[in-house]
Amino acid sequence: GLRLKLSESIMGFVAGSPRVGSGAPHRRSSVCGLVKEVQGNTPYTLCSSGYNVDVALLLIHPIGVGLSRRYWRKFLGDYDAGSSTFDVYAPDLIGCGENKKAVGRISLDMICDDLETFIVEEVKKPVILLSEGALAGAAIELAARLEGRGLRGVILSTPPALQFFSVGVNKAIVNASWAFFSSPLGVLLFYYVRRREFLKKFTEKNLFTGKADANWLDALEGDAKDIRGRWAVFSFLASEWRKDFRPKMAQIESPTLMILGDQIKIISNSTFQDSVEKRFDNYGEYISNLQRKVLPGANTLTYENSQSVALEVKRFANEIATRSAAGR
Repeated sequence: GLRLKLSESIMGFVAGSPRVGSGAPHRRSSVCGLVKEVQGNTPYTLCSSGYNVDVALLLIHPIGVGLSRRYWRKFLGDYDAGSSTFDVYAPDLIGCGENKKAVGRISLDMICDDLETFIVEEVKKPVILLSEGALAGAAIELAARLEGRGLRGVILSTPPALQFFSVGVNKAIVNASWAFFSSPLGVLLFYYVRRREFLKKFTEKNLFTGKADANWLDALEGDAKDIRGRWAVFSFLASEWRKDFRPKMAQIESPTLMILGDQIKIISNSTFQDSVEKRFDNYGEYISNLQRKVLPGANTLTYENSQSVALEVKRFANEIATRSAAGR
């Protein structure tokens, strides 16, 4: 009943990967170029290209059980920053991975404030934003803030149906959700959904077109051992970040690429049913410079079809860099 429904919802746009140690830059055969794990106020992974280019790629990982910046390791391996001219930054979002600055409710503004500070203090150059899943909301909010002062482009990989970003949620419902999540029952629910059997079933039903591989499941289990990560998951599940993003979309003038899977799936709310073309058209009504791309896959393209996404990201980023170098 209620426990199963909440369990399926809580997985949201699940992601994660195993922890690795921090330290000096080092080469990896499975990950792009020169990789550096950086600790500090906002822990992050840096894939350095070695080129002095005035644009960087900033990755915004999805929210879900077992999430962290490690989600991007498969994508980074396919992106191969070693043969790219762009530095790639993959920070832990606040409340996720090793970025445990917050306990309790985590607002979208807190996430975007943290990312904006990260761009100013660590990246120190204009950015192209790449988000996965429902964290398109963070990319849209951040893009609206940075437009005209440090934004070069936006890439939205499998954002949800526009209805999800068109209406807010009754505060009474949000508060009632938090009353549950803040109780011992919330902790028990998190223990339940981090089980490998549940992760596998949910992934195959809602996220992938095929089977959940061992690397994916090991990754989710590994990061979900730290139950402090439940606060970001509960904030997402309680609809803490739900609002009408359409005015923010209309503020984005920079080139924007939207990538959808040819087998997109609706996870929770049947009233949000749509098609690939309908979703493109809905977003295109509000985002002026929207490019469209369909790739094989379902709801987690930057993992499930990371190689194809990496090629599209490179193409899009290179076009932006060319225009920037030409002074246009």
